[in-house]
Amino acid sequence: PIMLTRQLCRKGINSPRHDFHLWWSRVVTTISAQCDFRHHHHHKHYRRHHHIQVVDNGRTVQIQFPSQKKNNDDENELTNTSIKTIQTSSASTFHAAWLWSNDPSNIHPTSGQRYRSPGSYDGSLVMSASVVEASEAVALAASDQKNGSRSPVVLPIPPPLPGCCHSIGTVYSVGKSSLPSSILDESKAATTTTSQQKLLRVVWSNKKDEKQNHISYYDIKWLESWRYDQNATKERRLKTEVTPDVSLRAIHHYVSSDNKNKSCSSSKHDKRGNDGLIHVDYNDVVHGTNINELLRLFQGIFSDGAAIIRKTPRPTSDDPDEIPVAMLGCTLGGGSLSHGTLYGDIFHVKSIPDANNLAYTSLPLSPHQDLAYYESMPGLQLLHCVDMGRNVVGGESVLVDGMAAAYKLRQLAPKYFRTLVECPTMFIKQRDGACMTYLRPCIVLAAKGGSSKGGKEVANDRESNEDYIDREIVAVNWSPPFEGPLSIHSDLMEDYYKAYAAFERMIDTSISAATDHGDKESAMDEFSQYAFEYTWERRLQPGEILVFNNQRMLHGRRGFHVNEIVESKGGDVQEGASTRHLIGVYTNIDDTLNTYRTLLRDNDPMASNFIRNVGNGTSFVP
Repeated sequence: PIMLTRQLCRKGINSPRHDFHLWWSRVVTTISAQCDFRHHHHHKHYRRHHHIQVVDNGRTVQIQFPSQKKNNDDENELTNTSIKTIQTSSASTFHAAWLWSNDPSNIHPTSGQRYRSPGSYDGSLVMSASVVEASEAVALAASDQKNGSRSPVVLPIPPPLPGCCHSIGTVYSVGKSSLPSSILDESKAATTTTSQQKLLRVVWSNKKDEKQNHISYYDIKWLESWRYDQNATKERRLKTEVTPDVSLRAIHHYVSSDNKNKSCSSSKHDKRGNDGLIHVDYNDVVHGTNINELLRLFQGIFSDGAAIIRKTPRPTSDDPDEIPVAMLGCTLGGGSLSHGTLYGDIFHVKSIPDANNLAYTSLPLSPHQDLAYYESMPGLQLLHCVDMGRNVVGGESVLVDGMAAAYKLRQLAPKYFRTLVECPTMFIKQRDGACMTYLRPCIVLAAKGGSSKGGKEVANDRESNEDYIDREIVAVNWSPPFEGPLSIHSDLMEDYYKAYAAFERMIDTSISAATDHGDKESAMDEFSQYAFEYTWERRLQPGEILVFNNQRMLHGRRGFHVNEIVESKGGDVQEGASTRHLIGVYTNIDDTLNTYRTLLRDNDPMASNFIRNVGNGTSFVP
């Protein structure tokens, strides 16, 4: 102890300004660490693998997790620079305020609501921290309660499910029912959870009465999943950011001999069509009892951005409850449809006179998002092909991954990318019965404080164009037919039009590559090449439903016309031969994601599921 005290004093723990209890806790913590190291063979599974240190006079706790001891020299490309990521030798830091806010005793056991806010943090400091097994924590807590020397504590037993934001595991009935009964029975925890659950035991300082120091317990796996160090945020970004590598591509990429049925994402799917998308049967999703088909459909939508539903019956009634695409929309959207104010919950896409939307004509539609003038545009759009007559020429459906295209723009032209991030565009819908406007940039990045950069880097980002734009793309807003007068600083006007033209060339194959807006140095040919490589185009067939994520994917169609009516062999005109008719519905992105994520959790509560960024302005966490 004398030698350890001298070592601590040489590190600056000899000032009279330091609290005595904190100083002594450092001595005790260091002694404990030495003992754990010397006797790690008795507790090899957890003592050796979790290194704990209280630093900065109790303001932070450093934890080195087992995964951080593995060297990873893989190179991962985040933007246009190949960087070494995840140097896993450093420990993760957890601030006392963060631990205090996420104390299991601060969370209502069944609702998950917090009893106190971050603003009520009272400045408590960590006196000591150590890793214990769940069985040991149960015994310690029981002893403290029996002696009445400690305030009541809440043990995170059962542990939180993967992806749970709460530090306790009691908020999910599915979690409790799916875990081994031995973990659920707290009376048996002392003998059955030793090898299954490890907890971080934190003793908080109480200067008035040392015997009343509050104790908190945190599940170690939960802490590891919620690390907020720079490496952890990089790891999450690599799992969630949409890039060209995981985006939908032109159909020829899938039907070629070398790439037939190749997945357009890293997820493992079967039953893909030659168009690269997941295909499922309507009855299997809407009327079936096999949850796996519904999960496959959701996976296709949120991994690839779109999917195809086959064998959809024709509507036999005008009753909204019996229209097949509406029934599917309700299945995916949590029981309801959305965004029906302007066009109705169910809308019919076919050419009509005096149309109030270009979609209801035979004109081509450039890639865009629907209802970009809403604060929250529709999540999923579902289009049921009812008729695609043999006399209809053209009318192919088009999809482009807007978020992947924005990612590529950052690589090709960082200056243009930054312009579209900083300049707001006005999206409008003004006609009889409609007056809606919304200002937002074409490309939205994650908040700087939540990026994968450190604090000092964030503070200096504005000085470096590359660093400033190197944040996860969390939304793309693009709808040229519904844009109003631009209102930005005059110095930015020319840059905006050049940047807009470059991005438009990347997502619209109908635009000539010859126009360069006077910018001879712009890589317009390379921009146009991206559009041809990543534009998905296919003629829908009757009975198919194309469902896509409207907040990530841009959709359009080729113009069409009708040839002269061809008589059938019997001399009668074939019904629907000259008609292109789609029936569409929307779902709300939040309700749809809730349906998918709860389905994932209920199907496999212990699985860790990352979802590709859906484009709704936020990034997903585990």
